[in-house]
Amino acid sequence: EDDDIREKLANIVIENTHEAIITQELFDSVQAKPRIKTSPPREKRMLSGLVKCGGCKRNMVQYGKFPYALWYRCANFGVVINEQCCQESYREAELNELVIAAVKNELQKASELIDKQKAFKQKAKKYEHRIQLLNKEISEMKQQKVDAYIKLTKKQLTEDEFYKIKNDIEEGIHTREEEIHMYSIDSMSAEESKRID
Repeated sequence: EDDDIREKLANIVIENTHEAIITQELFDSVQAKPRIKTSPPREKRMLSGLVKCGGCKRNMVQYGKFPYALWYRCANFGVVINEQCCQESYREAELNELVIAAVKNELQKASELIDKQKAFKQKAKKYEHRIQLLNKEISEMKQQKVDAYIKLTKKQLTEDEFYKIKNDIEEGIHTREEEIHMYSIDSMSAEESKRID
């Protein structure tokens, strides 16, 4: 009975018994605001939310305390018996090492691809320059053939001389056209291999 009386007395509030430190309006506005429970921020881990179970594909959860060893295991671990789920735990440090090694490997591949592309561009530039020179030579040789024909019509060359010059020129043109074709094929195959890699 005494406990009941004490409890009732403890819940009795008598207002305005002393001078207020803050105004009633300020008190009411603070009381009206929703209360948010705050907890200290958790340290963001490198693999948070990224590690998945190889079986059920759910996120693996962290356990353990920082700075001590932190581990990952399937969220279904010990809850659902699933033969496909990972039944092992994995140390965060080992997972970090695997991820870092994989990233380094991908960066190495990207660096090699960039080097191949640079080499291809240099080769293509060289080929382009050589093809321009060959085309210029072909144009000049075609003009030489026309000049030889004009000389033939003016009787400045015999037919035998003309056909010898003509055959030499056509052979030179053919050789240069084959070289241009070879550069084009080599250039195309380099472009193709660049795409495949």
